Amino acid sequence: MDTTFRTPADWHTWFTHQATWTQATRQWLYEQAGLARARTVLEVGCGTGVIAGEVARMGPAVTGLDLDAGMLAAARREAPTVLLVQGDAHALPFPDGAFDLVLCHYLLLWLADPGQGVREMARVVRPGGVVLACAEPDYGGRVDYPVELARLGALQTAALRRQGADPTIGRQLGELFAAAGLAATVGVMAGQWGRPSPESCAAEWAMRRHDLAGSLPAEELAHLEEVDRQAAEAGQRVLFVPTFYAWGEKGGGAPPRQRAARLRPVRPEERDDFTWMVMDTIRQGDLSLAAVMRSPFLTWCARRILHPYYHLVSRPLILEVDGVTAGFLVLHQVKQILVVEAVGVLAAFRQQGWGMWLLEQAAQEARRLGLGRLELHVSSGNRPALALYAKAGFHPVPRTWSGIQMERVLPPQRED
Repeated sequence: MDTTFRTPADWHTWFTHQATWTQATRQWLYEQAGLARARTVLEVGCGTGVIAGEVARMGPAVTGLDLDAGMLAAARREAPTVLLVQGDAHALPFPDGAFDLVLCHYLLLWLADPGQGVREMARVVRPGGVVLACAEPDYGGRVDYPVELARLGALQTAALRRQGADPTIGRQLGELFAAAGLAATVGVMAGQWGRPSPESCAAEWAMRRHDLAGSLPAEELAHLEEVDRQAAEAGQRVLFVPTFYAWGEKGGGAPPRQRAARLRPVRPEERDDFTWMVMDTIRQGDLSLAAVMRSPFLTWCARRILHPYYHLVSRPLILEVDGVTAGFLVLHQVKQILVVEAVGVLAAFRQQGWGMWLLEQAAQEARRLGLGRLELHVSSGNRPALALYAKAGFHPVPRTWSGIQMERVLPPQRED
């Protein structure tokens, strides 16, 4: 009897490995499903919290639901910011329209009634919200090569059926979403092959031994494992399981509410908090300052420098989104140039586009003052900031200090 997957910790290792298969497509799917605009997200069948934890780190309030109490106990350790609920995907314990986005990952193939599962997800998403099935396999289209390994695919498909799964669920996503009243887009992930790492091979074969225990003699399974290993080393191994995804919007929704954002000056009593907010956002994005921020003495020195610099010389502004502090912008005018001395967005708002919004506010302020150029400096280690500034129309100029100087020339305003 195979005992490889005995504890939730064992399953967490497998779920983490499984998530690597869909990583690139999953990020694209999040964009298509509007995750950046979602405030509340539910993952149905969250297991040990691998996907729920990933989504929570992007900002929204995430709820994870699973039927297994042991999995949820592991999820509390692995994804501590996720609200975890024990419940059945066939009868979700939430009111209608409770979430902006409801998602699942390798779930529907395990449901006794996947149609009911999708209907329940559609029920608890708000009108205008989205249901997203990130990954559902279809073993009916599985490709194994060399030919000797085709038997392996047939055995695993049969093993899934014995465990109660539907191994051809992928091709059914379109009809399941349509039956739930969702206007769906359905697709299949692309395949890619290379020489697998030893860790990847070990994880895959641990699961195969788990699935195929009792299906064939141990020596035959060992022989297939050796054929698989040799084929991989020779660059011959092909294993492709068509993996479908789908997202669908729930009809009847009003256009998304415009979030109320404003910039306001820093109040005197907020100056210390503001300094720490600036330092924290720099620490999160700037690789070259990571070591500095870990040193208590250097942190104290930086704070003494930052405090007068940001509060006496420049004009610090706090970004509020729906009344919640979300970031900051520090401006300073030098002759005919408006210098963006600091711009940052707190982690909970980083994926929601507020960095671009802040830079556009700086451009509007420059136009209001009749200035023709925005300028900023950034450390060469701050790669996220460099990407943001380039997207906002800033271009590097000859270096004038130890970092990188960038500028954005503003076209003259039209006088109609």
